[in-house]
Amino acid sequence: SARRSDHWVQIREQLPSDSTHYLVVKEPRASDDPARAEFVGGVLGLLDGTRTVREVVARFPARRFDVYRVLADLAGKQVIRPIAASDLEKRVLEVARRDKRRALAMLERGLEENPRHLGLLCAKALLAERAGELEQASEALKLVLHLQLENAASEDARATLKKLQKLDEGDPFVWEKSFELALEE
Repeated sequence: SARRSDHWVQIREQLPSDSTHYLVVKEPRASDDPARAEFVGGVLGLLDGTRTVREVVARFPARRFDVYRVLADLAGKQVIRPIAASDLEKRVLEVARRDKRRALAMLERGLEENPRHLGLLCAKALLAERAGELEQASEALKLVLHLQLENAASEDARATLKKLQKLDEGDPFVWEKSFELALEE
């Protein structure tokens, strides 16, 4: 028990969040133990950037602690790395073609870690609009608009305002921001 608590400290140093998506960036050194090599291979097979640490661990319910140790070891040796938000956005859009619910779940987890990432927010707006969830699409676009205005991207902000207007013409937010943008110009 004491050894496990020591291991948890080391694991959390390498894997600070269970909602992080990891990718394999290089082949690990082969293990001498065939059973361990098979186990590590099974874990590595799940690390394609579309699953979180939590999802990978859930695939091995009887060996959860072992999976955490393997992942921490692989992260420490830089065999795996967290996926960048822009890469996650691409993967979300790829997965959305096959499984929209899973893509939205991936997107939400990505936004937990990067709540102000413009690409992820745009992807959320796009997927929500395609799914007919206009309220969610509108919320995401409002955040996109705020970020664009912060970055002084007037042209992009104007395009986002047009999209928002298509979603809900009577939204006072759209008119207010349109007016503010016109005053600035």
